[in-house]
Amino acid sequence: MSQPLQLRLYTSPVGMYLTVRGRLGSTTADQLGNVVGTALDRLDTGRLSIDLSHTEAIDLAAIRALTGYRTVALRRGIALTVVNAPRPVRAALHACRADDLLVPPGTDTPEPADSGGTTVGRFHVLRPAGGGRPAPGATTPAGGRRHRR
Repeated sequence: MSQPLQLRLYTSPVGMYLTVRGRLGSTTADQLGNVVGTALDRLDTGRLSIDLSHTEAIDLAAIRALTGYRTVALRRGIALTVVNAPRPVRAALHACRADDLLVPPGTDTPEPADSGGTTVGRFHVLRPAGGGRPAPGATTPAGGRRHRR
């Protein structure tokens, strides 16, 4: 069984940078879409790079979400590209004729090293108000208790 999808959004000198860890599929495409949509709607940037280097797999639903958001981004004058895609992910993008999502070779893309802090080199990790972490003993929207890992 794979780990849950983890997304981390950074600001950088050349635009926004989203790292994705886990599987991108029909069950996680909405989660990815929410983050990408928020970045496009609320953040002033000319570029959004989506790093898939730690992505285990991608399916058609996730590829459709990425191509849909790329279309939205282009209409707003924002370049949305996929960077550091592993070979199986590149093959899936190619099979779905979504090669235009991939960053062209030789393009300058930011690559933050994930240190777990809020600032990574020249990159700033964006978090929801309140630090993005629930208080100990906090409940989920459905009323259940959150458990620490």
